[in-house]
Amino acid sequence: MEGQGELKVTVEFGGNRAEFRGSPNDVFFLFLKFIENLYPNLSVIREITFEPDLMAIIEALKELLKIAPEGPILMKAPDLATDDAICLLLTGQYVGFRLRKLSKDSLSSNDLARLSGKASKTVVNRLPHLLRKGFLEKGEGGEYKITSLGIKRVLEIASTIKVIPKA
Repeated sequence: MEGQGELKVTVEFGGNRAEFRGSPNDVFFLFLKFIENLYPNLSVIREITFEPDLMAIIEALKELLKIAPEGPILMKAPDLATDDAICLLLTGQYVGFRLRKLSKDSLSSNDLARLSGKASKTVVNRLPHLLRKGFLEKGEGGEYKITSLGIKRVLEIASTIKVIPKA
């Protein structure tokens, strides 16, 4: 069948009209370029702002964690630092929530200890440090969630973490 898997979008705005064809990713980026041509300030604003891009996060972390119904699963080196494990898990929780695979975007300190394999006391002792740095925030019920700054940190460290596949 011709055009299978191809997306076609026509956009009209004011006197401007454009038609885009291709993969969903290609069409999305062509559409953004079209908007940026209409509003050049948007590209400048985009360069100085950080907004978590779900697809970029997934791409960067696909070898480091998987999303299961129980929560994120780390696919990590055994010596992963506690701070890194906490931030990775909470980023995984955020991704799972945004993909509607998980019911919430936060985890308790007990969940973080269980999912990371770290001692509960170690996790509890590191959480205030991560809060002070702005990587996490404490939400309702005393659960923790990742911030935009925390996601930015995770994306920066993701390439430095060596992955050891689990059996």
